[in-house]
Amino acid sequence: MDLTFESGLDGLMQLIGLKGEEAFYANAADPLHAAFRAKAAVHAGPMGMPMIWALARAKLKSLSTQTPHGDALTYIHVPFCKTRCLYCMFYQNPYKDDLADRYTDLLVREMQSWPDRAVQRDARIRALYLGGGTPSALSAANLSRILKAARQYLPLAADCEITLEGRVHDMTAERLDAAAAGGVNRVSLGVQTFNDEIRHAMQRIDGRDEIFKRLELLSTYRGIASVIDLIYGFPMQTESVGENDV
Repeated sequence: MDLTFESGLDGLMQLIGLKGEEAFYANAADPLHAAFRAKAAVHAGPMGMPMIWALARAKLKSLSTQTPHGDALTYIHVPFCKTRCLYCMFYQNPYKDDLADRYTDLLVREMQSWPDRAVQRDARIRALYLGGGTPSALSAANLSRILKAARQYLPLAADCEITLEGRVHDMTAERLDAAAAGGVNRVSLGVQTFNDEIRHAMQRIDGRDEIFKRLELLSTYRGIASVIDLIYGFPMQTESVGENDV
């Protein structure tokens, strides 16, 4: 975490020094494809370059043997989406049942593999976050398996905040039952806008009425806090549309 942040901060300061603040002004003529000429890298590695293969394995092994200090957060990445929203750059793989089953098998095996390493033995995990991708695309059975393994093999604090990130379309009673039983106490949903015309244009699945039905269902799970994302700046999204979303 510290290495990642410092690398990104160094890159940001160097870019400002080389190009000035103007490098970070938005390109209003083509904001969808070229909003900014430069950005600060925030991924791990020198100047934000990702570590891969042997370098990544060596670094991971080294970090895993270090005794953690203070509270920790665990992030589980679920790299599947049933559809790709036009504004999103986090899409990686189309959801398929067999791939999701295989992913879940390997993820559980990974959590089982380091019980004696310091990072997993001695940490105190205060927050567990399932992000993506679309974690809520997983079946209720696979979601249950992942949450059960996390509680069994990871040193979660008694008051650990467990977040499931997802889309409104996936908020079925079956999935929510599995989430609640597995200890999820926070759900973060990408609503983005309630406007049906804009949602259709952005390849969102559900309309306004269905969103409210799913949110009402979610609200019946008293042990789960609900968080929704809203985006302002879509095509056709006037100021009045944004105000109505809020």
